[in-house]
Amino acid sequence: MKRKGGFHFRKIWLGVLAVAAALILAACDDMPAAPDPGVEDGPSVAGAEVSAELPGELVRVLYETSAGSMEYRSEFLAEVTPEELVRAEYWPENDFSLPYMSEKGPEPIRPEQWADIARSLTEIYSVLEEAPQDFDDSAPLVDENGEEMFALDGGDYWRLFLTWRTGEGEERTVRYFSPSDRRITTFDALMRELVDPTGREIVWYEAPVLNGIFVHSEEGDYSFQFTYFASEDNYYFISRYPDGGKKVDVSRHVALTEWDEAGRWFSALGLERFPDGWSFHDPLTATLYYSDNTQTTVQPDEETAGKIYEYFVGLTEKYR
Repeated sequence: MKRKGGFHFRKIWLGVLAVAAALILAACDDMPAAPDPGVEDGPSVAGAEVSAELPGELVRVLYETSAGSMEYRSEFLAEVTPEELVRAEYWPENDFSLPYMSEKGPEPIRPEQWADIARSLTEIYSVLEEAPQDFDDSAPLVDENGEEMFALDGGDYWRLFLTWRTGEGEERTVRYFSPSDRRITTFDALMRELVDPTGREIVWYEAPVLNGIFVHSEEGDYSFQFTYFASEDNYYFISRYPDGGKKVDVSRHVALTEWDEAGRWFSALGLERFPDGWSFHDPLTATLYYSDNTQTTVQPDEETAGKIYEYFVGLTEKYR
């Protein structure tokens, strides 16, 4: 599961979602009555941060990145172990006179430097997605005829290889895709400061938490929305579903505190574990919004979808 949005601010287009939801045609059998949102058979309250067991002890980091042709002198490479900076290739932050990249290594590093790097990766490990072993982004772009293409804004890359040592002493190196989580900028800053010390500010971000949800079912003919409304500094609640041949249609603003319990409830469902989805294309989707301005869309299974439906119907009765 990959959240979209990167480090840019996300705007929730409430009007677009509301209009799209209003276009759903009413044609569905009666759904079961919903329990009160606080009933005991709902999911237990849990933290929003999804934990993940590390595959072993982190013993080596290889990080290389470049903005390609969009940013001159942006190439950076660093390989680090708990004891040393193995090698580095970089453009000095405060020296633009050099016509070529600087190199470093091997040279020892301080224990606290490695500790910070390991911490930054451990805290974000739950959202790191492992790349397939045959994944290769170094090959040139080609067209359908196999001819190499020139991309004016191409040449960018982001590569992270982590080596883990298991309890049995075996080592395995894994490549990961770039996560859409601003906490990765902390890791990036730590690596650059290790290689090229300039007094960079190292910002440690809190783990993003779920702060909104939009659910749409084409087959069930319903849509629900509970999302933050920035201009009013409150939440926007929309509920549309069939009920006895009629269409329930509730739309209103609610206080920020109304999300507290609901947010814990949705977080406890662990929706991030489900396959990626595409709103208004897949039969049933849930779009999840996070406090770091990222979002992702998933396809919950039938059982979880039923729980979400009943919970939203209960909220609808509360907000009518």
